[in-house]
Amino acid sequence: MVAQKHPVFYGGIEYYRHTHFEGDAYFNFNAGAQVYRWKFFAPEVGFDLYMGSPSNIKVSNPVDPNYSEVAYLSRTMTVPLLTLAPKFKFGRDDAFITITPKYHIGEAAAKANYYELSSSGKEYHLEESQKVKKSVSFWSFAVGIEGFAIEAEKYWFSLSLNLTFLDVEEAFQDLDFSKYDIDAKIWNTTTLGFGIRFNWDPFVK
Repeated sequence: MVAQKHPVFYGGIEYYRHTHFEGDAYFNFNAGAQVYRWKFFAPEVGFDLYMGSPSNIKVSNPVDPNYSEVAYLSRTMTVPLLTLAPKFKFGRDDAFITITPKYHIGEAAAKANYYELSSSGKEYHLEESQKVKKSVSFWSFAVGIEGFAIEAEKYWFSLSLNLTFLDVEEAFQDLDFSKYDIDAKIWNTTTLGFGIRFNWDPFVK
């Protein structure tokens, strides 16, 4: 096996199933580089961006709860992170099994907007908006297959099954909408997902 002495770049997206989110999912957009490869060791550095919208919290009409809500709270999370991954690759040059523990460090931003129904009953208006940022660090793990070539040794894809230990609960619990009798907190966002990557080696002639 020939050692890789130059960076190989990647960009990808990961989908995480989580029932507390609108559409039952949140996403991670990522980019970075496999720094080098020696035998089965192929460390990576990169940037991850987790994004998602937890499901709205609705306040029912006190007169007729089945008719409509009189207010609701919308929430979003944005989590930019730097990542370090001691990736391991096993196989041949055209097909690899990959095992990737990845350490993430960055900041989780939790935002919530409280909307109330106007007196006309036709539209909602923004009553209050809050945003909180908290430092976060955590691990994720992925097992995948690398080597779906578009052009041999230059462009190829990777597929993976991922487990992330992302936890934004602390950021959301600091959003205070108690005067509206609403708790903006969400539970731990640790969950399973899957990912796809595009890999590019610009140094191949």
